[in-house]
Amino acid sequence: MLVFVLAMPLLILLPARVDSLSKRWVDGRLIRIARLGSAEATSALMSGDRAAARVLLARIGSTCGAVRGALLLPVGSPLARWNWNGSPGASIACRSGLELVVREGGVAVVCVPMRARAELAGTLALAFDGTELQTQPRQTAMWLATGAGFALLIGIVAAYLIGTVVARPLWQTTEVAERIAGGDFTASNDLQTWRQDEAGALARAFECMLGRLYEHQLALARKNVLLGDQLAELRRTQEQLVVADRRISVGRLAAGVAHEVNNPLAYVRANLDFVASSLSSISHDRGGGAERGARDLVAQVEQAIGDACHGTDRIRQIVQGLKSFSHSDDDRRERLRLSVPLEAAIAMAAGEIKQRARLVRCYQDAPEVEASEVRLSQVFLNLLINAGQAIPPGASDRHTVTVTIRTSADGCAVVEVQDTGCGIPHEIREKLFQAFFTTKPAGAGTGLGLSISQGIVHALGGRIEVESTVGRGSTFRVVLPPAPPTPVVAEAPTGRPMKGEAKSLLVVDDEPLVGNALERALGSEFRVVAEASAASALARLAIDRFHLVLCDLAMPDMSGPEFHAELRRSFPEVAERVIFMTGGAFSPAIERFASTWPGALLEKPVDMERLRKLIAGA
Repeated sequence: MLVFVLAMPLLILLPARVDSLSKRWVDGRLIRIARLGSAEATSALMSGDRAAARVLLARIGSTCGAVRGALLLPVGSPLARWNWNGSPGASIACRSGLELVVREGGVAVVCVPMRARAELAGTLALAFDGTELQTQPRQTAMWLATGAGFALLIGIVAAYLIGTVVARPLWQTTEVAERIAGGDFTASNDLQTWRQDEAGALARAFECMLGRLYEHQLALARKNVLLGDQLAELRRTQEQLVVADRRISVGRLAAGVAHEVNNPLAYVRANLDFVASSLSSISHDRGGGAERGARDLVAQVEQAIGDACHGTDRIRQIVQGLKSFSHSDDDRRERLRLSVPLEAAIAMAAGEIKQRARLVRCYQDAPEVEASEVRLSQVFLNLLINAGQAIPPGASDRHTVTVTIRTSADGCAVVEVQDTGCGIPHEIREKLFQAFFTTKPAGAGTGLGLSISQGIVHALGGRIEVESTVGRGSTFRVVLPPAPPTPVVAEAPTGRPMKGEAKSLLVVDDEPLVGNALERALGSEFRVVAEASAASALARLAIDRFHLVLCDLAMPDMSGPEFHAELRRSFPEVAERVIFMTGGAFSPAIERFASTWPGALLEKPVDMERLRKLIAGA
């Protein structure tokens, strides 16, 4: 159809164009014939011989097929005429000396000027039969039209063949390629692979290429799955390395921890033995100076008990640090004061540091951070161990390890561990955080501590900075972003005991000695009732009211979470005033509950001052 549309103007304009071209061609041919005759007629014109001129005209006219002729003088009068009736000058419209063809009454008159010595000598006029002249252009036009039509027919056939044999298969192949590029891989079924021409060869080559593409895609998918498995395994290995590094640190410090625990245990036991024997002595002393001796002895007993309490506090801190480092945590984050994980790390590293340097604390105000207490303790422990090991043993009076907490100029929380040790050369400083890089002798380090510490700090959005001078010491600086502000939520009013009642506490612990100890320690300030099981505590709550309930998380008959769930069903107003305490050894269910518990959670041995504040504020 497109070929016909394009050919239609050609079919319309071709005849007129051919007729115009034929006339121009005929006029040119007549002028050339007249020129040939004018070359012979010039001499006759110059001689003025009319008879010779007439004979020459007859010969020229009969030779070139003219029907009549005339040889005109410059003024337009005829010198000689051949078969020309009338005045030939009247039949010629232009006598300006130009070559021209004039058609009049079916006759074409050709005028060719003749010149001699650059002047017009005359004009040769030849007349030709117009009918005969028109026959030749018509024949020429017919042949041209026939040729054009034949060429048009050949073009139509060729266009059809090209569209059918070449263009359509290529268009179909292109459409299939576009569908495959759009994700429709079933489009390959539409390839014309059955064709035995170039288009079929192209389709078969494209199908072969698709087959290879599918194979590579499947291989890539398998490699992606393998890569995903390896990445997951790498992450698991990384988590295991974090835990392993923490446990290596604990193992490395085991002897020092044991020493730190045994020292307070020794004087706690000695002081308690002294208290027991002194009380026995007081009860049996009946001498005359018994009263004065008893006062002195009571003062010594009070001092011994104070020392014992101090020892138990140290044991509690050390055990708390061991418990923190033994957790295989899942990077659970919470709002922390930096002193909490830092003190846990100090308690663990104290035995390593005290043989080499004095530990100096310089704590200033710093914002809370949102982090995992266990992982931050691991970072600080690695820095403290490195600081201690950078100082040679035996010179603790000349060296210090200074631990600083402060706020940076941009509001970040900063912990600095500074030592007066040997310092770090510049070429080693660039490799400090590379995994498995260590300058310690074999068996003394894994080369993972600083690398893992940097990963932990970076995951919290912070950074570790290092400053060091060889021979003067090093400073490792941990910079952490502050925790986002917490919205202040107004507490909903809860049902409480009546005003004027003494503050009361219900203790629920399956270990009766714990309840008895709390009753003795707090009984002079608050009303304290101890129950040895969750069931008995529920029975007590049915007949009594308490400001707070202090409950152990792990109990055999009913765990702390189960007890709380029962409180929410039976005593919902009491469920909102529960404090939990734990000695560790969480089961997975209890650990999940503890991680999401919004209220107070106390560690055993219980911090009595904190407990007193909680009861007083209830």
